[in-house]
Amino acid sequence: MKSRIVIWGAGKQGRDAYYHLNRRYDIEGFLDSDITKTGIEVVDHKKVLADQGQRFFIVIACQKWMEVSNVLLNRGLKFLNDFIPYNMLIKKHICLHNLIDCFDISDIIEYLSRIKETKKLALIYGNCQTEIIANMLEYNVEFNRQYVLLRVPQIHLYRNEEQIEQIFYKSNIMQKMDLFIYQRVNENNRFHSMLGTENILKQFNNNIKSLAIHNIYFDGYFPQYDANDERYFRNLNKKDFPYTDGIVDLMIKEKKSSDEIVTLISSEDLLSEKEVKEKCEQSISNLREREKVVDVPIVDYIEENYCNEQLFYTYNHPKNIVIYEYVKRLLKCLGIEKNDEFTEEELNIEFGTLRINNFPIFPCVIKALGLKKYEKKVRISHISTNLITIEDYIREYIYRCYGVIESRGTNGQEYFNNRS
Repeated sequence: MKSRIVIWGAGKQGRDAYYHLNRRYDIEGFLDSDITKTGIEVVDHKKVLADQGQRFFIVIACQKWMEVSNVLLNRGLKFLNDFIPYNMLIKKHICLHNLIDCFDISDIIEYLSRIKETKKLALIYGNCQTEIIANMLEYNVEFNRQYVLLRVPQIHLYRNEEQIEQIFYKSNIMQKMDLFIYQRVNENNRFHSMLGTENILKQFNNNIKSLAIHNIYFDGYFPQYDANDERYFRNLNKKDFPYTDGIVDLMIKEKKSSDEIVTLISSEDLLSEKEVKEKCEQSISNLREREKVVDVPIVDYIEENYCNEQLFYTYNHPKNIVIYEYVKRLLKCLGIEKNDEFTEEELNIEFGTLRINNFPIFPCVIKALGLKKYEKKVRISHISTNLITIEDYIREYIYRCYGVIESRGTNGQEYFNNRS
């Protein structure tokens, strides 16, 4: 790569790239898709330049880097020879599917081959938990010294069969991998058989190191959770409610009113201590059974801590304190011990959070487990970005799934009046 560069992107990402690259490269200035910015100083007397063709190597540092890449390719510029996206230059947050959408396979193979001159290639695969895990791995200095981590879509986000084939089966990119970190996916999953990990594992070379990790799951806090897939998709697609509440459903079937349901669920005696603890013990037992086929354990941590504070937002969305503990153990399996310490708030700010939606923990569960630290409000992202009370959650669920609106308290009235 040439030592004299320009940065395409005069916004925050461009400035961040400037401060990161300034010590290593001679930065002539900036380019930007908005030509009205030409001549404006961005930082350190460096200005947005008039587009002067291929005088310098271009580092693309903006959110729409794929669009900019296509513009440059259409001008006859060459990926790697004339330009590179910033994230690929610094070898972080590299999404393999985006590269395939934008560049020729031969160019991608060349890029990966250059990486392998100094580092190993790792790939992470699974559901939404893997995004946070990947962020935490990339933060670790020693992991970054040894590996460059590639990402692919979470298993529920693949567009079609062609995309799956391009990533895993047609391009031979998998032959370049040195480490495969994956949550096990059965061939008979609800999305596509080619996403099954047994099929994907066959695409790697014989020398690859593979680590099977948990799909970390605990439904002990949530006796209301109903795992019926048919109702899940019906509620999500038609009612904007992503989870099914089996306790509310049963009470509706028993012809109870919304007010009666709110009163019953708000009671600490809805379920006995024995019922709650049996549910938690069963969940631990199920997770321990799953742990027999993974390489990185976590059951002991959950069993030791789930009564002390809430560890999960939903049955399959652990809080970052759980994920970070898991990443420490994953790194240990790779021979990497060093890690930083964070508060829960710092973890959420630094790595993102899985609190997209969260179940309410019913008062009977809080009482039975003696929980002192738990989420007092919930969020249902399809409905609102607001945090709402358990009462409002119940009434909204009844309204969305059954079309019933009855009398409600002040908090409920205020929330419903402002419902988006």
